[in-house]
Amino acid sequence: RVYVDRHQFFMVPLNWLDFLLVGISIADFFGGPDTNVPNVAPARILRLVKLIKVLRVVRVAKAFHHLRVLVNTVLISFGSLFWSMVLLFTTMTVFGILMPQLLEGFIEDPTNDIDV
Repeated sequence: RVYVDRHQFFMVPLNWLDFLLVGISIADFFGGPDTNVPNVAPARILRLVKLIKVLRVVRVAKAFHHLRVLVNTVLISFGSLFWSMVLLFTTMTVFGILMPQLLEGFIEDPTNDIDV
């Protein structure tokens, strides 16, 4: 990215953090216990700071207004979907109890053909 953006890359402060973290990671990778590279373990905490970059997604999300409207519509419809499922479950339960009671005489009569 530095090659593509050139000097524009260093205009953004978070890119400085990226540059620093990549440098530390490279030093940590190539610097084993038998080399003179200092211990960079405390600098790993800086990687957590990189999570702040996730906030950039909020800026990008503004570009997807129609997608956000669609997702919000689906989320809002979950209440109706829940109550539809409750109604369906209740109806199936009631008829699952009612039908055997109503058809008990027909089922127990040996003269009736049950396969009908």
